[in-house]
Amino acid sequence: MRFCLLLVWLVPAGFICNAQQQESSVIVTAKNVDGYDLSYHRSYNGVWLSTFTPIKLSSDSVFVLKIPTDGIERMMILANDPNRKLPNAYKSFYVMPGVTEVSIDPLSDDKVIVSTPSGNHLDGNATDIDDKIYDVWFSLATGGKDQLGIYSDTIPESVSAKLEVLKDSLFVQYNGMSPEIADAARRDARLCELMVLQICYNEARRNNKHAIWEKELACMRDEIDINNSENARSPYFGDIMHNFFFQDVNPGRISPDSLLQLRSEHILNALSGKAAEAALGLILYKDGDENTFNPRAPSLTEKFKSLFPNSGIIPFLDKKVEANLAFNSPKSSEGIVFLDNSSLKALDQLFTSYKGKAVLIDVWATWCGPCRKSFEHVKPLQEYADKNEIQLLYISVDEQDDIEEKWKSMVNYYDLKGHHIMINPDIKQEVYSTFGNSDNILSIPCYAIIDRNGKLSVLGSNLAESTDFNQLHTILEKIK
Repeated sequence: MRFCLLLVWLVPAGFICNAQQQESSVIVTAKNVDGYDLSYHRSYNGVWLSTFTPIKLSSDSVFVLKIPTDGIERMMILANDPNRKLPNAYKSFYVMPGVTEVSIDPLSDDKVIVSTPSGNHLDGNATDIDDKIYDVWFSLATGGKDQLGIYSDTIPESVSAKLEVLKDSLFVQYNGMSPEIADAARRDARLCELMVLQICYNEARRNNKHAIWEKELACMRDEIDINNSENARSPYFGDIMHNFFFQDVNPGRISPDSLLQLRSEHILNALSGKAAEAALGLILYKDGDENTFNPRAPSLTEKFKSLFPNSGIIPFLDKKVEANLAFNSPKSSEGIVFLDNSSLKALDQLFTSYKGKAVLIDVWATWCGPCRKSFEHVKPLQEYADKNEIQLLYISVDEQDDIEEKWKSMVNYYDLKGHHIMINPDIKQEVYSTFGNSDNILSIPCYAIIDRNGKLSVLGSNLAESTDFNQLHTILEKIK
């Protein structure tokens, strides 16, 4: 095997080392990562941010990340095969002052090994404790196996006791961790317990039986001290505050644009200091990362910067604001045609206007994150469609009365050349039955094609989510 050694020194933008800060180094030795998407998340001055920061490396490489820190930080390394054919590798760990060494090899038995500055091998595996409690939550959230009989237990105190027993049994296995790592691990484990209790509350709420869970949820919330600055470092804190927003505020049906404002107000009323910085920074970052482009995000970001002027995540928020401003001040693009839906009574009425043409249909909505992500990779499709005289038709299933301006802005922002139409009440049911499953449940984004003979074939959502044009290219070759 050819061995390539590449040294990459990464210093995140926006950080200035000062006399009060120590510096940590994370040295990662990566092998057999050719074909993988290698990335990391981490906390910045104690504030967690899920950034999927990419690392471009050769097959066998080393990279070094310098981290200014006042204490313990948290980091996550991921190696994902975008084609889902090779085993993935994942590891979350705490970064202590000094040098942390990480070896990653997705093809080995021990895919990721972490060696900490303390020399204590237990410190490198400390986050495995909360990972195992997180697995309980994830299984419940996705309809998997209820390992502890959580959902069948109607007594909140009993559920809390089960989680405590699980946590204590895990900590016994890691007895001997460094004290500061043990403290961090206990806090993150407790936050995971809180997430499980929240999902029980949400499940009971659907059946209007949530009142008995409120006291236990409030009790655990107080025990953990949700405003503790150490919570800011946790990757679970954002989801916890998301759930508390809907519990505390119970806003009912609100517009996506209002949601960001209301969540910001809730965070600043409930939290202060580092905890508020983490929770508010995360929702502002996610608004940009998910391409929601909330028009209130720029002003809320300015408020964030005034409240937390030394925050390490400000450079990330500034980049999201740049994209937001570009979206909300769009320029019209040639090749984009908005169709009038006012007289549309049936899909056939729309499709007959393309008689004798090959048509690729994309069913989507402005609120659909995967739809927006797929638009970032639309250029190869546009070039192919133009060259082979294939009409691109985008059908939006947005229904809000005030969405038309945002719909058109999004189309222009992504430069979605083609024909665009929004459903109306007359064709809504037909769109769902035509492009959805037998129960009229529609998963978007969804592709469909009409060949030159007028035959419609629904391709589903997998192709629309893919960044790989080759599979769609094969299908389009048959209708061009």
